[in-house]
Amino acid sequence: MSAENMDVLNKMVISQFTPQQMNTYFSIFCRNADVMIGQIEQMTAAGNLPMLKGVAHKLKGSSLTVGATQIKELAHDIERSAAEGRNASSAHLAELHAAFDALKATLKKDHALTF
Repeated sequence: MSAENMDVLNKMVISQFTPQQMNTYFSIFCRNADVMIGQIEQMTAAGNLPMLKGVAHKLKGSSLTVGATQIKELAHDIERSAAEGRNASSAHLAELHAAFDALKATLKKDHALTF
């Protein structure tokens, strides 16, 4: 996760919660995001562009809510591609997984989250 994205995350979310609240908040986000990323992969494999667009939109909004700007941008790219009649690329999916893994690693390392 880039330093700029971590600054956004700190300003928008982390500084406003106790450690216990933050752990709960991000645990819920990470569980839901993991499910949505799985759905994005399924909809991509099935070529179901309307559902892909909807799930990507949902992930985009959830990510924005927690300040996960890199995931939000990737979800937006996938949503836009689906709206234009194109499936998510394997590169987009790989970047999405990498961004999600980086977010979880940063939250665990820098903020001792246990989700």
